[in-house]
Amino acid sequence: MIWGVIVLAVLTWQFVTYRGIMASIIEWQFARFDTSFPILTLSVLILLLLSPILLILLFRINKARKKPETKTVAEGIRRSKLIRKFLWAISGGLLLAAAVTALMGWTTGGAQEKPVTVTVGELEQGADVEGMVRIKGNLQLDRIGFFEDRLLMFGRTLWVAPATSAKSDGEIALFVEIDQDRSGPAEATELTGFLRQAGVPGELRTLYGYAGYNVRQPTYLLFRSADSAKAPIYGAAVDFLLLALIFFLFGLVQTVRIKGLERKG
Repeated sequence: MIWGVIVLAVLTWQFVTYRGIMASIIEWQFARFDTSFPILTLSVLILLLLSPILLILLFRINKARKKPETKTVAEGIRRSKLIRKFLWAISGGLLLAAAVTALMGWTTGGAQEKPVTVTVGELEQGADVEGMVRIKGNLQLDRIGFFEDRLLMFGRTLWVAPATSAKSDGEIALFVEIDQDRSGPAEATELTGFLRQAGVPGELRTLYGYAGYNVRQPTYLLFRSADSAKAPIYGAAVDFLLLALIFFLFGLVQTVRIKGLERKG
């Protein structure tokens, strides 16, 4: 159980913050298939890392079934309760992941409300800025890209355009969330929104990299608002919550089975 909690905590953190092995596998999927499967990837990694424990459990269950005493109703009830406990433990872990993810979304950017003035050039130098900002730069509306950010039930299509400074020299350090129909020539503009460091999905960095652009690290993303910046995190929290509900329902089904065995006994 301790090992399972550690695996779930580390992979959930990498999943939400988009780093580590989760980020590497998702970017490889996008480079190979032009799409990625974040929830499926997370589930498979968890199963692989927990597979030694699962194999031991299966071996012990199979060994126990060969004993004569396992055919009694009392033993059937005991094993059914053990399985229910296991299902509800998974549900509890997923519920904890949902709560932690939602908390990460709630605390993103802090409580800053007044925009801080910053330039694209400062971001290209790696300025440590996050939250509400006002930025002056050249918005490259002739280089629009989009990314479908979808998990199990919730998601959206994120349309972006790079913003550069006079000294960018073809490098991109900042993407700006825009409307889908805003394509046109590049324009100098002042932008206000919610800035996140390392907020650009790796798939978008890969997309622009294949198009010949040098995408700098960290890559900033200017969202329209704080709510827009937090939406993907809250979406992931809701998906974890739905998975927790599914395993909880499996536990309820097991409860019905236990009641039937108790009546039989």
